[in-house]
Amino acid sequence: MSEIHLDNIKKSFEVKNGQSDRAPFSIGPVNLFIENGEFFTIIGPSGSGKSTLLRLVAGLIEPSEGNLFVNGVDVTGNPAETRNFSMVFQEALLFPHMNVAENVAFGLKIKRINKKERMMRVKRILEKVGLNGYENKNPAELSGGQQQRVSLARALVMDPHVLLMDEPFSALDFELREEMRDLVKTIAEDSNTTLIFVTHDREEAFQLSDRIAIIVNGRVVQVGTPHQLYTAPSTIESAAFLGAKNILKGFKKDGAFTSVSSTISFQTTTKNCENDGHCHLILRPELFYPDDREGQAHQAIDGEGVIRVSGVVTKSSFYQGIHHLKLDEGTMEIQAKIQLMYEWHVQEGDHVTLTYPISHAIII
Repeated sequence: MSEIHLDNIKKSFEVKNGQSDRAPFSIGPVNLFIENGEFFTIIGPSGSGKSTLLRLVAGLIEPSEGNLFVNGVDVTGNPAETRNFSMVFQEALLFPHMNVAENVAFGLKIKRINKKERMMRVKRILEKVGLNGYENKNPAELSGGQQQRVSLARALVMDPHVLLMDEPFSALDFELREEMRDLVKTIAEDSNTTLIFVTHDREEAFQLSDRIAIIVNGRVVQVGTPHQLYTAPSTIESAAFLGAKNILKGFKKDGAFTSVSSTISFQTTTKNCENDGHCHLILRPELFYPDDREGQAHQAIDGEGVIRVSGVVTKSSFYQGIHHLKLDEGTMEIQAKIQLMYEWHVQEGDHVTLTYPISHAIII
């Protein structure tokens, strides 16, 4: 396992083929510190630079500026093969003319590890990934999930200091993705391997990670634990990418937040918005709950610490034990997810009042 430090890493790509009207894409500068044994995920939309950042760490491409340190040693100019990192890609990339054991042992053979030790390590790692007895099967005989397990075994058998994974489950169906997530999480915890994982899947990132870096347009906009990112997004970019709904523009004046897109207004002690400054309020759909009191909408109720929002239900559906609602409150649409425990039944056209705890209101 290893500590990884990205110190002002930057990568610029020049635009070629006469496309001078397009601005060149660049990443960074990026400053990250990844701890020993940490499961660290880089997440972002397509084209944000997350896979490029992973390749910079791997040594597959060199940075334009900055340095990469492994356990305090500068490895910026070192070839990829000298870093003792292993990488798993979206495609399994197995050798079709080799059986499973030969595929897994390939890197060990290149390193001139003797055959007895190779076979011992291959057997051990195949057991770990749930492929005991598959040694003599060819890749064509395996399912997509099994092929990706072989790819993972091939990476792990090298005892890497760092395991790099670039959207490894995106080509798998839902059930196989769930299986592979559980497997990788278990292996990471058991081996205490430093793992850097790239995905665009928010659920995957939150399920697996110790910490997450959100990258948008080549810039890291926030780093934190899943809980920190969920409860305290630092930017609208972070909040929007993580799926935040009900983002209301507003301003703070005399200690109160006032929305400009609705009549919501309440007192707040937040430091995230200067007095007379413009900011945003985020109300998470899953934190609303039903309230049978009408006529008190939009206001924080003294002594209760809640916001009430009233309106007409424009869309209602029931999925996985949750009522999904869209509410027209007159000036904007509010999305809400009401938990089954409330035994609440509404239909489109109903006028309802929802309650939201001010303590969970996010102001950025």
